[in-house]
Amino acid sequence: MACVDREAIDQLKSMVDSSRRLSVLLTLALASSPPGEFSPSQMDAFTELAYEILTIQKKMREILVTAG
Repeated sequence: MACVDREAIDQLKSMVDSSRRLSVLLTLALASSPPGEFSPSQMDAFTELAYEILTIQKKMREILVTAG
């Protein structure tokens, strides 16, 4: 069984929290608005937010693969 050091665990906790907050924010914004309400620049911002979430998740995966 592989061990993950304390620093990696703390980093993962922070990433999970950040990813969750961003996901909730994105979900609430999209779910509470009718279709077509957002401008192209707002949709770009949502796309950036989704990309940031994916980037955080990719880093989390890399940490876990390295630890394993």
